[in-house]
Amino acid sequence: MRDSKNGKEPVERLIWDIASQTKSTTQMMSTKIHAQLGSALQYSSMNTSFLAENSRIFCGILRNSEDALNLESYCYKGLFTSFDLSGHMTRRLNIFSPEIAFTAIMLAIMLSIATAYSLPVLIPSGERAAFVGIHYLYPLIGVAIWGIIALIGQRKNLARTFFIAFPCYALIQWIHFNIKLWVPHINPYMLDDIYWKTDQFFRPLIDLMYDISHSMAWLVPLDSNMYMIGFIAIFYISFCFHAIMTPDKFRTVFVAALLFQGLGALAYLPFPALGPFIYEQGLNPKMTAAQLSMLAFHKDIVAHDASWLIANGPANITAGLGAMPSLHAGGSFLFFILAWKYARVLIPLYSILLAFILVSAVTTRWHYLIDLPVGMMIAWVSVWLAEKFTARGAEKPVVQQQADEPALVLT
Repeated sequence: MRDSKNGKEPVERLIWDIASQTKSTTQMMSTKIHAQLGSALQYSSMNTSFLAENSRIFCGILRNSEDALNLESYCYKGLFTSFDLSGHMTRRLNIFSPEIAFTAIMLAIMLSIATAYSLPVLIPSGERAAFVGIHYLYPLIGVAIWGIIALIGQRKNLARTFFIAFPCYALIQWIHFNIKLWVPHINPYMLDDIYWKTDQFFRPLIDLMYDISHSMAWLVPLDSNMYMIGFIAIFYISFCFHAIMTPDKFRTVFVAALLFQGLGALAYLPFPALGPFIYEQGLNPKMTAAQLSMLAFHKDIVAHDASWLIANGPANITAGLGAMPSLHAGGSFLFFILAWKYARVLIPLYSILLAFILVSAVTTRWHYLIDLPVGMMIAWVSVWLAEKFTARGAEKPVVQQQADEPALVLT
């Protein structure tokens, strides 16, 4: 039935009314979108079956709009409810990316610090970076593994996994190690004396940790590298498990780890310390050798200016000492929290590994006892922020029509 006043059928007039309203509201309807709409109308039979059969075209119009939020509001109001758009309606494009935003902030902080203190931004060479027991490339290789695992568990989010996760984590790792290496030039006032006194106050607890390590030596030798291996295991198991089993939580897990690495680097600055190994030797002789090597490098940093760091830093970019906070304890606790929330099946294994790492962090004398709860607090904050950020960044589903807003049915 034609509308005698306007000379158009009701369906055609409705579509053009929507287009004109959208244009007047946003001033962003492009020539391409008008052409699509005009072409669709030109070949239409001007009835409801036309829209039902060509709903994909009109959803394409919505997708190409530069103001998806306003266009979605028309769908919320029921203007398209009488057509079968359930399989084609696109969700609002979400441009908020906490990964990119946080990485950009950390990059700006690093460059600001480098400028303010005339410090060199170092590019790792990798020639001698493995001597501390874990190469700085291991986490980056891990990101590539996550990408492969994502082929199974995150097929719909491969672009984010490869093109956002990998470069963001690589940059945060690079920023982290640069800042850690700069600590002696930024804040030279080490607080080891204070932290050592706290260790003496809690000495019975530390002695208990020593006893536990000795009693487990038949299973985990004192000179083993299980402290690092256990941490790496939690790290990789978490990402692989969540990518496959809980892909909807994978982004939260990744953002939490990203935030933890960045915030951990900044946490080295206000209350720095070298570690209790400067007062007493730990139980693991291999760890002791690494500690003494790193201490010698630290003394060289303190004794020389930035030019020495330019010449020697790239090959030793992971050699910065930072006892406060314990990021091994904090990182393990971070993945424990995430497992508790999203993957309870991992809790028995993670409970054992977390307990072992907490004890080993102290008995190897990498960390003072007080370093552990501070690292764990940073982990908790990182998870809390990650959940907030990813919830804000989640795609907003199409809302159902309200009962008090009847759909416009065309006949």
